[in-house]
Amino acid sequence: MNPVSGSETAHLFPPTATSSASTYLRRTWELRHFISASARGKLAARNEGMILGNLWLILEPLMFVMVYYVIFELVLDVSRGTEHFFLFLTVGRLVFGHHKTAVLGAAQSLADHPALVRESNMPKAVLPIGSVVAAFYQWRFELAIIVVVSAAVGVFPRMIWILLLPLSFGLFLLNTGIGLLLAPIVALYTDLKRALPVLFRLMFYGTGVMFPIEAFVQELEHSNWAWAALMANPVYGYVKAFQWVVFGYDVGHPGLATAVSVIWTVMLLCGGFWLFARSEQRIGAFRYQIKG
Repeated sequence: MNPVSGSETAHLFPPTATSSASTYLRRTWELRHFISASARGKLAARNEGMILGNLWLILEPLMFVMVYYVIFELVLDVSRGTEHFFLFLTVGRLVFGHHKTAVLGAAQSLADHPALVRESNMPKAVLPIGSVVAAFYQWRFELAIIVVVSAAVGVFPRMIWILLLPLSFGLFLLNTGIGLLLAPIVALYTDLKRALPVLFRLMFYGTGVMFPIEAFVQELEHSNWAWAALMANPVYGYVKAFQWVVFGYDVGHPGLATAVSVIWTVMLLCGGFWLFARSEQRIGAFRYQIKG
C-alpha cells in the first residue's frame, strides 16, 4: 500500500468538525438547554456545603464594596465630589466583577476540562458559553444588590432603568465574544491562566471602578490620548453606561464610551465565534492538543 502524503490529506478534518460557521452555530444552538442546565449546576455548586449557601452571592460583592469605600473615600478621599459614591463603587465593582468572572471562566473552560474536550463530540463552544451563562445567572443577584443599594442611598427606580436589560444583554455578548476568542488560546498555552488575572487587575484600575477616573483624565495636558486609552477597554463603556442609567453619572463621555463598547461587542462576538469554529476544525476539535 502506498503511503498517503500530507498534501493529499490536508483538506480533511476530524469527524467532529463542521463544514461552516453557520453549521457550527446551529449545532451549538441545539445544545442550548444543556448549556443552561450546566450553567445552573455550576452556580449551585459554587457555594455548596457552605452554611450561608447562595447568600454569599450577595454578601461577597457587598463586602468588597464596603472595603473599597473605607479605603478610597474615608481614607484617601478620591471621590472628587462624586454624588452617591458608595453607589458608584457598587455599580462599577459589580459590572466589572461580572465581566471578569465570565471571561476568565470561559477562557479557562477548555483547559480545565481536557477529558471532556478530548472525548465528547459536541461543539466545544458549549464549554466557554456555558461559563458565560453561569456568570449571567449570577448577574441576576448582582442586579438585585444594585437595586437595594440604590434605594438605601435615596436613588429609586426610574423609567430609564429599563435600559439595564439591553445593557446586560450587550455585556453578555461581549463576555461571550472575548471568552470564545481566548478559550482556544489558553487551551494551547496554559501559562496564560496565570497571566490573565494580572491583566484583569490592570483593567480594573484602568476602568476607574474605585475612583472617578474621568475627573483625573480631564486634568491631564494631553487628555485626548488618555480618553483614547480608556475607550480601548471594551468593558469601560458598559461600566459607565450602567452608572449613568442607575444614578445619572455623566462625567466624561458616557455616550461615546457606550457606543465604542457596542462596536467592540459586535467585532469580538463575530470574530471570536468565527475564530473558535475555525480553530476547532483546524486542530482536530482541540483533542490532540490538550493533555489530560
